Amino acid sequence: MEENLKELQNCKDLFLQATLQILKTGNGLYTLDLMASAIANRAIALSQGFTILVQENNYLCALPLIRMQLDNCLRFYATCLVKDYNDFYLYYGSGKPICNYIDSDGNKLTDGYLVRCLEKKFSGVQKLYKETSAYIHLSEQHLYAIAKVNKQDTKSRKINISVGNYDIFTETQKRTFIQSMISVNHLVLKCLMSWCNEKEYLKTINHG
Repeated sequence: MEENLKELQNCKDLFLQATLQILKTGNGLYTLDLMASAIANRAIALSQGFTILVQENNYLCALPLIRMQLDNCLRFYATCLVKDYNDFYLYYGSGKPICNYIDSDGNKLTDGYLVRCLEKKFSGVQKLYKETSAYIHLSEQHLYAIAKVNKQDTKSRKINISVGNYDIFTETQKRTFIQSMISVNHLVLKCLMSWCNEKEYLKTINHG
């Protein structure tokens, strides 16, 4: 568990390094440099917030942050699907909902569509999205957190209700949650570095 937490804390430096590399690559500043920097900044905040909550043993509050980190991947990956990422940036930056924007194949950029597209490149995204979304909205997971049935007591059918106690996960589950956040952090980094590589390619074309 301690090794996983150290790896989680190291993600901040990785995001900062990726941002610096992006800004140093190519000629001039691109609109996606601004978006990449905003995503890196949010990614650091989410990762550090998750770490603090885990250290406080508050996994019930930490789990939605995995879903929010995955949202960074979806939003930035959307830039690979549109005809003009500059237009997309201006649209998104004006506060308009991304789900109404049309990609180069005529599809709306809904979360469901983006998840399916990203799943083709990174297996497991769809499953993680579904699992962590259950902690964003009030769901059966939150009901399980407060209600415990004594399966051995088949006569009285009593239910024990516990409020204020959010330590409901096993050590194995907790370790899995931390590893999931680390995996999503690295997925964000891959998305950011893919833009860095694209800038290198654009630089080659412009000089050619």
